[in-house]
Amino acid sequence: MTARGQVTMREVGGVPVVEGAGEIDLTNAHEFEAVLNQAARADRGRVVVSLMKTTYLDSQGVRVLFTVGERLATMRQRLLIVAPTGGAPRRILEISGADSAFLIFDSVEAALSETA
Repeated sequence: MTARGQVTMREVGGVPVVEGAGEIDLTNAHEFEAVLNQAARADRGRVVVSLMKTTYLDSQGVRVLFTVGERLATMRQRLLIVAPTGGAPRRILEISGADSAFLIFDSVEAALSETA
């Protein structure tokens, strides 16, 4: 990713957790999508994406979430999003309607406690 944004993946209890830090926008959305697709291949029934350290999320980042979420659904998996209440990413997800399409949590722990 660019110096402005970084995406990493780790596993917690066998569940892939993708963490975005900094800005997710047009300049790095393709890398964000690639990491999410890699997480989807783990086939654990769900992928958690944490936007807790994300400072900016533009329409391309939102598009990636919808695209990957739809792809996961065809694979009988779910995309669970972590975006704390009051944060900029959460507001963007609400404006875009993503909060109606996905389960959104305030913490990674809460998302991980959601049954697959």
